Amino acid sequence: MRPRRTFLKVAFTALTLIPLAACDDEPELAPPIPLSQTEAELFGRRFVGHSFGVGFGVTIPIGLGASSPARAIQTYQDELTSEDPCDEGGSVLSNVVVTATYDDVSEDIALDLEIVQTHQGCAISDEGLDTFVVNGSPSIVTDWSFAETSAGLFNTTGSMEGAVTFTSGDRTGTCDVDVAISGSGLPGEPIVISMEGSVCDAPFSETVSVPRS
Repeated sequence: MRPRRTFLKVAFTALTLIPLAACDDEPELAPPIPLSQTEAELFGRRFVGHSFGVGFGVTIPIGLGASSPARAIQTYQDELTSEDPCDEGGSVLSNVVVTATYDDVSEDIALDLEIVQTHQGCAISDEGLDTFVVNGSPSIVTDWSFAETSAGLFNTTGSMEGAVTFTSGDRTGTCDVDVAISGSGLPGEPIVISMEGSVCDAPFSETVSVPRS
C-alpha cells in the first residue's frame, strides 16, 4: 500500500487563504451599538478566516504500512487541545475531537472533526474595519466531515455555529455565527471549498480552490 498523505492539509491550506486576524484582554461591555452592513461583512470575513487559521493542526497516523490480505477497517480516535496565540496578544483555545476510519482494501479514508474554539481577546482589524476585540460567547463549534477515495475523489461537508462578543471603541455587541461548509474535488482536479451563511446578521460567502499536491 502506498503511503497516504494527510488530506486534511488540503482543506486547512484552503481555509487559511482567508485573511487572518489578531488578539487582547476581555474588556467591560457597554450598551450595544449595531454594526453597519459593511462592518459586519468585513468582520465576518476576518473572523472566519482567523477561526480556520488556528487549532487545526491534525495529523492522522492511519493508512500506512503493508496491506493485509484480509479486509480491515482501521479506526483512529483522539482528542487534542491547544492554545494558539493571536498576533497582537490573547489566544484561541481549541479542543478537537478526531474520528477517522480507513479501509485497508479500498484505501478510502473518512474523517470527522468536532472543533470547539473559545476566543480569548482576539483583536480583528483590517483596512476599512476598526479593531474588534473578540471573546467567545461561549464558543464556536465546527463539525466537519471529509471523505477521500483511493482514486482521489474528495468530498467535505460541515458547519460552524456559535457566538462571540465584541468590543470596538465605545461599542459592544454579540455576533452570531452560522456558516455551512461544502466542497468537492474530482481526481486530479483542484478541490473547491465553499462557505455560505451569516456572521453578525450579515451574509457571509467565501469560495477557495486548492490545487492537488
